Amino acid sequence: MITGLKTLKSIFYLSIKIFFILSVSAFYGYSAQDKIEVSAQESESDERKIIYVKKVNSSIKIDGILDDPEWEESIPSSGFIQQEPRDKSPATEKTVVRVIRDDDNLYFGITCYDNEPDKVISNEMRRDASLFNNDNIEIFLDTFNDRKNCYYFRTNPAGARYDAMISEEGKNVNYDWNTIWRCSAKKSDTGWTAEIAIPFYAIRFKEDLDNWGVNFGREIRRKNERTFWSYIPRGLGMGGKYRVSLYGNMVGLEGLSKGKNVEIVPYANGGKTTEYAPNKSSSDFDGGVDILYRITGNLRADFSFNTDFAQVEADQEVVNVSRFNLFFPEKRDFFLENAGLFQFGDVVLSERASGGGGGGRVSSSSSSRQSGYLLYYSRRIGLKEEEKIPLYGGTKLAGKIGKNSIGFMSMQTKKKQLSEGETEPTTNYTSLRIKHDVLRNSSIGMIFLNKQSSYEKYNRAFGIDGNFPLTTSFTMGGSIAKTFTPNVKGKDYAETFFMDFRTDVFSWNVKYLNLGDNFNPEMGFVRRDNIRSTYATATLNKWINKYGLRNFRFYTSFNYVTDDKNILETKRLSGSLYTIFSSGDYLGFGVYRNYEFLDENDDIRDILIPLGDYKYDTFNLFYSSDHSRVLAGGIRYNFGDYYGGKKRTFSPHYHFRPTPHFNMDVNYDYNHVILPNGYFYSNVLSSRITYMVNPDMYIKTYIQWNDLDNQLSANILFHYIYNAANNFYIVYNENRNPDTPRIDLRDRVLMVKFVYHLFI
Repeated sequence: MITGLKTLKSIFYLSIKIFFILSVSAFYGYSAQDKIEVSAQESESDERKIIYVKKVNSSIKIDGILDDPEWEESIPSSGFIQQEPRDKSPATEKTVVRVIRDDDNLYFGITCYDNEPDKVISNEMRRDASLFNNDNIEIFLDTFNDRKNCYYFRTNPAGARYDAMISEEGKNVNYDWNTIWRCSAKKSDTGWTAEIAIPFYAIRFKEDLDNWGVNFGREIRRKNERTFWSYIPRGLGMGGKYRVSLYGNMVGLEGLSKGKNVEIVPYANGGKTTEYAPNKSSSDFDGGVDILYRITGNLRADFSFNTDFAQVEADQEVVNVSRFNLFFPEKRDFFLENAGLFQFGDVVLSERASGGGGGGRVSSSSSSRQSGYLLYYSRRIGLKEEEKIPLYGGTKLAGKIGKNSIGFMSMQTKKKQLSEGETEPTTNYTSLRIKHDVLRNSSIGMIFLNKQSSYEKYNRAFGIDGNFPLTTSFTMGGSIAKTFTPNVKGKDYAETFFMDFRTDVFSWNVKYLNLGDNFNPEMGFVRRDNIRSTYATATLNKWINKYGLRNFRFYTSFNYVTDDKNILETKRLSGSLYTIFSSGDYLGFGVYRNYEFLDENDDIRDILIPLGDYKYDTFNLFYSSDHSRVLAGGIRYNFGDYYGGKKRTFSPHYHFRPTPHFNMDVNYDYNHVILPNGYFYSNVLSSRITYMVNPDMYIKTYIQWNDLDNQLSANILFHYIYNAANNFYIVYNENRNPDTPRIDLRDRVLMVKFVYHLFI
C-alpha cells in the first residue's frame, strides 16, 4: 500500500513537471503571428457598443420602480452576452438598461426579466456587503475614457449598495472606497428592477468629454450565469470584468459641470474606555475636519486637520503560523481615495489560480505571498506595532491632467510615548506619484517617497514602473526602485518583472522579483528581504456544462527563491485539481512539494527552528457548497510535514441567511503545529450576526475567540446612513481573558461617532 502511494505521488509530481515544461514552451511559442492575429481582433473591437444618455429637465424619484415619465424618453439597450457558463452565448434572461441625466445626476434604470421570478436570490442588504451570492447588476464607468480606470457600482434586488474604484484594468481594486449615490430595487412578477442615481459631484470626470467608457454586468445566481452588455471573454475569468479596454461607449454627456466644488466633512467622536487590570477609566472626545476642493472635474485637493482614523469595526483575529509578516489592507478613509494611483511594487501579493471560469471562486495558498513588496504602504503612516500615532493632518492632491495621472500627499504625525517606553518622534510622510498614458491603454510612471522625523532621521525611495496590456490576452510590466537610508549604501534596490497570458483553455504567468539585502522602504511593506524569486503558474481548463458539472481545472505553480548570492532558500512545486459543479459547489485537492534552507536559526511563535535544509510535502483538501443557499458552508483541511515536524489546519465555515434582513456567519480555524523543539495548537472561532432594518441602517455583533493569545472579544456596531452621505455610529467593544475562571474583563469601550458631509 505504501509503495503504491509512493508510486502515485511520483507519477503526480512527474505530471506537474511535464505540465510546467509545456507551459513554458507555450510561452516561447507565443509567436509574432499570434500577436498580429490578436491585435487584428482588438482592432475590430474598436467598433464599440453604444448606449445613449437622454437629457431631462426634472429629477427622478429613486424608488426602484421605473414609472417616471422621463424613462419613456430614454433609449433602451439590451443584448447581454454570457461569459459563464456558455461563452459568447446570449443571456438566458433579458436585461434592459436605460440611462438619463439632469444637471446634477446620472440615472440608471435597469430591468432584469426572469422567467422564474420567485427564484430570484436576494439575501443581503447591508452597505458594502459582498453581493456575489445574490442576483445582482453591475455598472462600470470609465469617466476619463482612458480604457484603464473606472468606477464600479453594484446592487441586488434588496437595494444593497456596493462600490469600488478600479485602477490599471484590475491591477488594483479598492473595495474599501465609498462615494455617495442612491439606489432602490423592487421585485416584480416579471423579475426585478433597479433605479440608481449617481451625483456628478461624487465622481471625477473629464469635463470636455462627451462620452465615457461603460459596461454593465448581470449575475443570475441560481444558474451561476454571468453576463455582460459589452462582451468580456471567459478566458479572463472573474477579474476580466475590470478590463476597461473592452467596454462600450456611453454618449450624450456634453456640457457636464463638475457641480459642487467644495465638500466639508467634519467628524466628532466621544466615548469612555475602562481598563480592569489595573482599574482605571478615561473619557475621550475628539474631532476634526476634511476639506475636499474640486479644482477641475478630474483634479481634487484634500486638506485634513486632526485626521479621522477611528475604526468602528474590530479587526479579524489571525494566527500567523509562518515565518513571514502578515499583510493587512488599508481601511482609513483619507487614504482610500485614489489608493490605486499610489500603488507601486509587486504585481500580486497573493496567488490566484489563473485562467477562465470562476477564477475568483477558488484559490490556493502559495509561498508566492512571501515574496510580495510595496514601496508605498499607507498603514505605515499613523500606525506602529498596531499602536495608533495621532496625526496633525495633511494634504493630498490627486487626479488627471491630460494623459498624466498625478498624486501628491503629505502627512504629519504627532509625537507619542509608546507602550514599550519608546518615543515616536513627530514625522512627516510625503509621496509623489506620476503616471503617463502610452500606447492604447498602457502606462509608465515614477514615484518618490520621503519620511523625515524631527530626530533628523530620514528614509527616501524612488522608483519607475510600467504596465503594458499589449493584447486582450497578454500583459507585461515591471518596476525598479531604490531606497536611501543614512549610512547604508549598495544592495538597496528592488526589481520586478511579470508576464501574464490568459485564454479560455490555457493560461500562464511568470513573475521575477529581486530585493536587495539593504532595500529598506520604511514607508512600504516587505514580506521577505534579500531574495531573488522566480514564480510561474500554468492552468488548464476543461469546460463540461453537462452532467451537473461546470468545468475541471488543473493548476500548477513553481516558486524558486535564492538570496543575492544565488544560494537556494525556497523551492516549491504545487499541483491542484478543481471540480466546479453547475450548482456552484466546488471540490478540490492540492499537493505541494517544499524545500527550505535556513542559513541561521529562525522561529515560529518563539519555537526554535535550527538552521539547515528542510524538505517536506503538504496536502490540501477543500470543499465549498453554493453560498447563495440559505444554509451553506465549506471546509478546508491542510496536513503534512513542516520544518522537521507536522502541521495540520482545519477550517470550516458556515452561514445562515434566511432573509435580506438577517445574516449569521460562523468561522472556525484550528492549527496544530508540532516541531522538533516544541509545539502549539490554536483555536480561533468567530461569529458575525447582522440585522439590517434597511440598506441604510443595521446592527452587527462580531464575537471572536482566540485561545492561543487568550483573547475573547465582542464588537457591537450600530450604523445609520442618513441622507445617503452622513454616518452615525454607536460602537461597543469588550475584551475578556478566557483563561480565568470568571472570564474576567480586560477592557471595554463605548464610543459614539458622527460624520457629516456639507457640499458647497
